[in-house]
Amino acid sequence: SANVTAGSSKYNTYNSYDPNKYLSNTMLSNISMTKSWRSSNLSLSASHSQNTITKALDVTLPEVTFSRNRFYLRGKSVITPKWYQKIGVGLTVNARNQINTYDTLLFKKNSLEFQPNADKMFRNGVKATVPISTSMNLGPFIITPSFTINSEAYFQTIQKHADAKDSALVTDTLRGFKPAYDFNAAIAVSTKLYGMFMFKHGRLKAIRHVITPVVSFSSRPDFSVAQWGFYQTVTTHPKNIETNQTYSYFQNGIYGVPPSGKSGLVNFSLGNNLEMKLRPSKKDTSSIDKKIMLINNFSVLFSYNMAVEHFNWSTINFLGQTQLFKKIDLTMNGVVDPYRIDSIGNRIERFVYNENGNIGRLTTASLSVSTSLRSLTGKQPVKPTTAGMPRQAANYDELNYILQHPDYYVDFHVPWNLSVYYNIIYAKVYAPIRHAMKDSIIQSLTFNGDVNVTKKWKVGFRSGFDIVKKDFTFTSFDIYRDLHCWEMRLNWIPFGARKSYMVTIAVKASSLQDMKLMRKREWYDYN
Repeated sequence: SANVTAGSSKYNTYNSYDPNKYLSNTMLSNISMTKSWRSSNLSLSASHSQNTITKALDVTLPEVTFSRNRFYLRGKSVITPKWYQKIGVGLTVNARNQINTYDTLLFKKNSLEFQPNADKMFRNGVKATVPISTSMNLGPFIITPSFTINSEAYFQTIQKHADAKDSALVTDTLRGFKPAYDFNAAIAVSTKLYGMFMFKHGRLKAIRHVITPVVSFSSRPDFSVAQWGFYQTVTTHPKNIETNQTYSYFQNGIYGVPPSGKSGLVNFSLGNNLEMKLRPSKKDTSSIDKKIMLINNFSVLFSYNMAVEHFNWSTINFLGQTQLFKKIDLTMNGVVDPYRIDSIGNRIERFVYNENGNIGRLTTASLSVSTSLRSLTGKQPVKPTTAGMPRQAANYDELNYILQHPDYYVDFHVPWNLSVYYNIIYAKVYAPIRHAMKDSIIQSLTFNGDVNVTKKWKVGFRSGFDIVKKDFTFTSFDIYRDLHCWEMRLNWIPFGARKSYMVTIAVKASSLQDMKLMRKREWYDYN
């Protein structure tokens, strides 16, 4: 499979007429090939990510991944396996060569030629992960112990030494094979609690609440101590003051470094589902109860680190999602910090609960509400063939063109459709001018859709409103006229920085897309 999107950082800004392109600041590409066997998989891929604003460029070429499906130590099939025969082992090996830089540093100016030292900018390595786990039931509890081993091999590392003359550290890049590894152990205990409230009268029959608590403990040693050989401490003497710095030989590695600091995390999570059951209505001839999901998932997650001396408790994260009336999707999340802050926003080791009785202070939160509505006539919608003119059959090239350009296809069998999105984001941020914390709120309402004016005319629209700034967001109209074998399109942006219009009369057939007549006025003509 392949999906390639690339270009200069200014091309879409000045030349594209597709709102999805010039409003987007990222380009992503991926080419991959996979091979599967009965118990293992192999993939070979290359990928590219480009930000047209920051000009950041990430290229992975190539990446090879081999994975072995989980297998058990039971050997042949056993009817009643013993505990050790339930142990499962997996394997994943990943080899990667990548570069993280800027397009101006990788290529010569106004050229696709690489810079002279571009090959030295690539980082590479091999990583193997072996997860070992099992599961057992103890009454209503499910106990899942696990042990994970990670092994990395790098072909370049760094080494620092003090320069006595300049009182500074000098970093050398060393070529050659050097291995690293780390491991961790964990155990999780989970169960399910069911609560049911019954109603004797009315359509509402019952409300059921399902709680899924999970408590897990994970531990790992401190891999920065000298016995592991992954870190080194160097000493400098700037201005006759002795300064120590501890670093890892692998700190530029693509898979990171063996973690420093001893960890003993106790993780807590609490999942919630709420649904109700309705009795059949009087108009319903069936005797089947109707189930309605009120809360699809609402989870609370936090942890306690026993291995550190300060700030043992993590932030409290909550997230939830549900669907109302099978039409409205709601998604929410937020973060609550149990610790207080000083006047300039730094955390201090005092609990908010001891001050005002609250569990913590809300730092960030967001709510997203979206819905999509559409109306269909009594006829079944015709499958896409060529834009605006359904046929009994379309060749491969035509269908492929429509899949690559979905905005070009106009379906007159849908009289109207409308999608609405509402987003609100709250954050507590530090204001340097006021030297105090302040509330930051981003709130917007966006919508898009289209409507059939006649059997041959269709109007599409896209707009929104920034509730905080009290101004319209990007707004555009697309007017389409079916001319049998031909078509007419008008793309009109009435105001804003992209104010422009373009009228196109063209042949519908994808093989003749270049046969067209255009009249346009660019946004830079108005400016």
